[in-house]
Amino acid sequence: MSTTEGIFSTKSAPDLHQKIPLTIRLEKWLLEKLETAAEQKTKNEYITDILIAHLDAPQQHQERTTSAPTTAPPEILKELELKDEIIKVLEGRVKDLQFQNGFLIQDHTRISGQLDRLLMPAPEEIIKKNWWQFWK
Repeated sequence: MSTTEGIFSTKSAPDLHQKIPLTIRLEKWLLEKLETAAEQKTKNEYITDILIAHLDAPQQHQERTTSAPTTAPPEILKELELKDEIIKVLEGRVKDLQFQNGFLIQDHTRISGQLDRLLMPAPEEIIKKNWWQFWK
């Protein structure tokens, strides 16, 4: 295809204002809200207006967000630093308590084993008495 064919083509260019159907599913409450807000316009006209306004809005939103200050007030920054320090202290405390818990579990297991051996009857008693008479 030559460059002149594309410019002087006899085929018509797609019509940008041609309306193409769009199907969406809305929740009942949203549909009722649209119908009450549309008032005298048809739903089609009202939704078209909303879409056009919304599609133009990102540029306006971007202008608003770029003009907003990017730094927080010093009071908030100080409070944030304080909270970060508190979090670090508490995380250290949690690790310490987890270590102590593990140590106590290990110690309990060791002592329980010693207690079982101490409470066990002597070998002579085991031979003299039957197993049901150990604790008499």
